[in-house]
Amino acid sequence: MVCLFAFLPMFAFKKSEEHGKLFKLLGMAEIMAFASCFVVYIVNFVNKCRLFSFKKAICEMKDSLIGYFKRNKHALMLFGMFILTVISFLTLETKGKAWMGSDHRPEGIFMHIVFAILFVFACAIKNKTYKKIVVGIYIANFVFVALIAIQQYYGILGTGNAKYCPEWAKGLYNYYSKIKIRAGHFYLGETGTFYNLNHMGYYTAMGSMLCTAVFLKSKNILSNIFSALLCILSYWTIVVNNTFGAFLAIGATLIIFAFLLWKKSGYKKFKPFVPVAIFVAVCIGVSLIPYKDSKNLVIKNLVTLSEDTKNIAEGDEKAEDAGSGRWPLWIMTIDMIKEKPLLGFGPNNVSGEYNERGESLSRAHCEIMEIAANTGIPSALCYLFSIILAIYQVLF
Repeated sequence: MVCLFAFLPMFAFKKSEEHGKLFKLLGMAEIMAFASCFVVYIVNFVNKCRLFSFKKAICEMKDSLIGYFKRNKHALMLFGMFILTVISFLTLETKGKAWMGSDHRPEGIFMHIVFAILFVFACAIKNKTYKKIVVGIYIANFVFVALIAIQQYYGILGTGNAKYCPEWAKGLYNYYSKIKIRAGHFYLGETGTFYNLNHMGYYTAMGSMLCTAVFLKSKNILSNIFSALLCILSYWTIVVNNTFGAFLAIGATLIIFAFLLWKKSGYKKFKPFVPVAIFVAVCIGVSLIPYKDSKNLVIKNLVTLSEDTKNIAEGDEKAEDAGSGRWPLWIMTIDMIKEKPLLGFGPNNVSGEYNERGESLSRAHCEIMEIAANTGIPSALCYLFSIILAIYQVLF
């Protein structure tokens, strides 16, 4: 059940329009599996009541839950977020897309239930070997999608935008043309199988952190070399994907974690800085590979970020173009959060609210704002603190 969604991006290789429908199908499988496990749990609980007493069985359950949340405070925050999301959903007058979402983006309460169940199943895995298998499966699927995105960038796959294909890649390009792999969302840029640059960016951010974690955990030369190659591939993917928010997130995370892990080791272990060095080397390397727009890929984005920050600080009219035109969207989102600060507009309901206010985009393009607008400020704070507590637990 934990590995079920690892294969979802692979399915979209040729059928991107079926992506949401498959998610709902897999989600129902998760719910049915959880229901079966819950029945077994109840049967065991009843047996305990027969062997001991109802009061003792309840005390054992309570102590078990309290003990778990004491050890995993981030889980308590996520549980709080889930409860607030459910309350937000139940208080809606019209449920609409807040229940199942859409086939393109099924982000209603159904998705939150499925992810909560996925979290419970993941927490149930105690065996280290099983954990490694889960990580391996997710990384294997990420590598598959990442290789597609890199080939899209160099015009080997999805050349609908008349991208230049370099000479060194012509053989592979001709082979793909021969077996007719040139269709659908491959025409829309470096999106892997997500047919959306930002979605591929989010996925790459998670995949690259998994690869980095494997490198930091590796113990021998072979595993160090193999995991370093995974890091190179993942950082290469985020550079050519050109989702600058994800690029900045990965770069900043690598630097911050390197210093924190270095400090935790008593300023003795320098291995945490290796991923930072690889990241910088990949950025430089992509610029050196002969290709028409690779030289300005990273520098152009950094210059744009600097100009956007300056325009916002000075109140320049060009500030509306900041963040690829998202600055006005964020201002609108803040106004929406002020209107319904406690429970928001309901899960997945912000998209319709944007359309009513004349905004063509359907989401905030800022995770914390998105959660706050959909399910309220307390829900967003629970999510934010869950991340902080999880990081704190690992590092301190």
